[in-house]
Amino acid sequence: METIQDEYKSTLENITNQIDAMIYEIENFYSDGPLKTPSEYKHDSFPIIRRLKEAKKLSEESLMMLNTKSFAK
Repeated sequence: METIQDEYKSTLENITNQIDAMIYEIENFYSDGPLKTPSEYKHDSFPIIRRLKEAKKLSEESLMMLNTKSFAK
């Protein structure tokens, strides 16, 4: 039986994977070719990618804390 901590850990892992997928999708969109993607879209995507990377870092920190707590038990 899964504990609430295990469920939360699984949710954080899924979120981290989804953030990776979103970052990849945005980066892939404008890396198809410089002539295909207007520069305004590239510049618009940079803050989004930066915030997604910040969110990923926070979710990874939470996962680290959960792993540390589970080892302490």
